[in-house]
Amino acid sequence: MIAHAKNFFYKTLREDPKDAEAVSHKLLIRSSMIKQIASGIYAFLPLGHRVLKKIETIVREEMDGIGGQEMTMSIMMPAEMWKKTGRWDIYGDDMLKLKDRKEQDFCLGPTHEEQVTTLAGQVISSYKQLPLLVYQIQTKFRDEPRPRFGLIRLREFVMKDGYSFHDNEESLHETYMEVLKAYQRILGRMDLSFSVVAADPGQIGGNLSHEFIVPAKVGESTVFKCDKCGYVATSEVATSVAPALDTLEKPDQAKLHTPNSSSIDDVSQVLSLPKSRIVKAVMVIGDSKPYMILVRGDRNVDESKMNRRFSEWRMMTDEEITNMGLVPGFVGPKAHIEGLTILKDKSLDNVDWGVVGANEKDYHIVGVSLGDIPYDEIVDVGAVVEGDACPNCGGPLSSFTGLEVGHIFRLGTRYSEPLEAFYHDANGERKPFIMGCYGIGVTRLVSAIIEQHHDDNGIVWPWVVAPFHVVLIPIGTVQSSLDELSDSLVKAGLDVFVDDRDERPGVKFVDADLVGFPVRIVVNAKNTDQVEIKFRKTGEVVRVSRNEVVKTILDEAKNL
Repeated sequence: MIAHAKNFFYKTLREDPKDAEAVSHKLLIRSSMIKQIASGIYAFLPLGHRVLKKIETIVREEMDGIGGQEMTMSIMMPAEMWKKTGRWDIYGDDMLKLKDRKEQDFCLGPTHEEQVTTLAGQVISSYKQLPLLVYQIQTKFRDEPRPRFGLIRLREFVMKDGYSFHDNEESLHETYMEVLKAYQRILGRMDLSFSVVAADPGQIGGNLSHEFIVPAKVGESTVFKCDKCGYVATSEVATSVAPALDTLEKPDQAKLHTPNSSSIDDVSQVLSLPKSRIVKAVMVIGDSKPYMILVRGDRNVDESKMNRRFSEWRMMTDEEITNMGLVPGFVGPKAHIEGLTILKDKSLDNVDWGVVGANEKDYHIVGVSLGDIPYDEIVDVGAVVEGDACPNCGGPLSSFTGLEVGHIFRLGTRYSEPLEAFYHDANGERKPFIMGCYGIGVTRLVSAIIEQHHDDNGIVWPWVVAPFHVVLIPIGTVQSSLDELSDSLVKAGLDVFVDDRDERPGVKFVDADLVGFPVRIVVNAKNTDQVEIKFRKTGEVVRVSRNEVVKTILDEAKNL
């Protein structure tokens, strides 16, 4: 394809937009890839559209390569199917809901498990049709409360979502691993560094999931990893062994006056003891029942872990704590409180003695042996921190932030049972489908690539997703040479952008770097027999004869 700048739908900017925080957001706006329509909603202009479609092509090729069948499902869905699975309420305000003229409830699809499962129940009748893998590349809608970072957190975005149907767990595992490897190839083809990480299934559900995390400064996922054994997991599911505490002689157990010390920091300062020696009592209402969660004082409970432990939970009010006979700010473990369940977090495993609230205003108890405190169950709801020991080998855990660009799930019968989507097995019995679900964020990948591939001058697109492979910049009157060169490049399978605007060469050079064309070719009227080629990724500049241009570029393309 050949495009000409003089009538191309774009306009580059010299300054960063004031509201942009992420590098990818700034460069996407400045290079005229996208334009904001409303908060969390963007239009893709021709340059950005071409990048998006090239990413889609890579995703499509890899999904087709493992036997995926592409389809297109309805964006607008009736509430009924979502209510059957319980997710109409679970999604809550995150779902864009609407009513038609008959006052019937609908939503704009944030994902398509309900619809595809319903369709499978109507189309697949026999185990002989299984396994089956279908997918679509389509716009999704989520009423994100805090859209930010350009294409990273959106209310409208493009996603590839795939779904598999099986009659046994072994078959599901086989497809799950095939998709996992396909995703690895997709990200590898885009020259992205990434980690495959054990993750929290969240609102999608299921008993196993993995995220594909691209390291990035603006990442919203925290990943813990062990370089010694290879353990890796997101903070939501990561486990660890809290490091042993410094050896301190255990004082005699005693109740001490700690006036105005209702926080861990205050108690630590008043008693001159590290926060790790203080037992934090977190009071919550979980699934309508009262709980006391005992956590090491230098740790917090992890929200995602709490969400897995309870269907619903919230912090207790001071009034609720008082009604249980406890004192807010000075709560400690106490046996035989009617209806109260005490959960002891694993973070206390290496604490031999510590400080607990005395259940009396302005008092704490020191020198308490942790083996003597009452509890009903040991749980893992504490947040992991860098420096904790790996749960597998004991090596130190490090962390990095990254962007989740893909997420796959083993769903089991989470959707097929409530939606009554059944097939007939070899014995003629009706059984619910065993399912897998596989998502990859096409729109988010645009930003992820830029986050990893940019410099001070602009975007550095990998060859396979660049909007155009080559930008041709004429200096002087060189039309015949320009036409001849662009034709030969197109015949070689390259996409060519001719910057024929009425602008100074310097402006065009700056824009070429900003937009991120992998190859820049300058054709100068002073010597049309030779051209100057600059490779964006390496900055290398070479001069070659016109008949060597195509070979020079194709030889270098494998490195771009």
